[in-house]
Amino acid sequence: MKRIVLLLCGIVHCNVGEPAITTPVADPGTLDGGVSRCGSAFAVGMSDFQSTNVAIVSLEGKVLSSSLISSAPAPPGTSAPLSGDVVLPFASPTSGELVLLDRYPNATLTWLTPKTAAVRAQLNVGTGFAANPRDYLEIEPGVAYISRYEKNAKPGTMDFDKGDDVLIVDTKTPKITGSIAFPTIDAEPTINGRPDRLLKVGANVWVSLQRISADFSTAGTGRIGIIDASKNTSTVALGGLKNCSTLSLSPNGKQVIVACSGAFDFNKPDFKRQIGESAIVVLDASGDTPKEVARIAATTAPFGPSVAHASDRFVLATLYGDDASKTTERVIGIDLETKSVKELYNSTLAFGDVNDVRCAIACGGKCVATSAKQSALLTFTLGADGFVAGDSITFPEAPKLPPRYLGGY
Repeated sequence: MKRIVLLLCGIVHCNVGEPAITTPVADPGTLDGGVSRCGSAFAVGMSDFQSTNVAIVSLEGKVLSSSLISSAPAPPGTSAPLSGDVVLPFASPTSGELVLLDRYPNATLTWLTPKTAAVRAQLNVGTGFAANPRDYLEIEPGVAYISRYEKNAKPGTMDFDKGDDVLIVDTKTPKITGSIAFPTIDAEPTINGRPDRLLKVGANVWVSLQRISADFSTAGTGRIGIIDASKNTSTVALGGLKNCSTLSLSPNGKQVIVACSGAFDFNKPDFKRQIGESAIVVLDASGDTPKEVARIAATTAPFGPSVAHASDRFVLATLYGDDASKTTERVIGIDLETKSVKELYNSTLAFGDVNDVRCAIACGGKCVATSAKQSALLTFTLGADGFVAGDSITFPEAPKLPPRYLGGY
């Protein structure tokens, strides 16, 4: 029941104070090979599932703004107030703007200028239904992709209103200009694609497809969707795995990892079955089509929804907890070379503590993980043998909301 509440609440607004103004940090540029960016800073989404606050933290761990924007009062330029279900793009927008995705039911994107905290524009991408936008990726100046998790049960009354797709958006106007859908798999006709994370890999965009039915009762095989430069699509199955979400590109650009958590069944929870459907998959990113080169199976708990490369070898990830088996949420470090796993933080809670991880070590920064229990960001650096825990980052001047989501700008 706790997990259901965490997933479904978040539509009530409340006053969490005036937004503050931050000063941006310098753009660190590209990583080795020019294939990936860390962005300029970490953006931290803080929420109690009723209200939202966004803080900004430098890649080195300094709080630059405790409250850049919040649910209320609405700053100038904001026609739609923020709900308690606001997340941030996984990839830092190349425009240097901060972009917020107000997911469910608002389905609204907000573009901000971090230097002034001014809202430049907002765009509703619901097109007549609660579309639940999940990620935002700028693919070229003025053009972005937006993944929409929900499918419209009664389409046909508005343009681009089918859902379960990737929207193409003119970010300058802004307006929707197109939609990219993935074909239904013949063997799983009742399973929606449920596009989630977006990742630029070479000339293509990879999309994690969670593959879950409309009523969430059934999950199909997890897949990676591919959108090429001509906007043609294809998919690659991750055999035996379900509920595959976060993607991460290695600093050298040669591999992508995807975290698969296994299917949730709220009516008949089966933690052991879920563990069997969960793994970290390592994919060769050198060609046009993903090719699996390694798999790290879950053992004591399913992998959580977030994973990030700290280097080409070391990865930061999370594990889910479970009340019945007294398993707690954890942050772990994974050595891809030896396939060994090291526990870095034990929540002591089964639900609601750790949720998101992000790394900027390749740009001279830290790795961070959200902890709602600590109301802080946990920090990690890399030593000779893997991750080393550091001091936590707290937000004493921010509204009393726990950190849950990470992004960048």
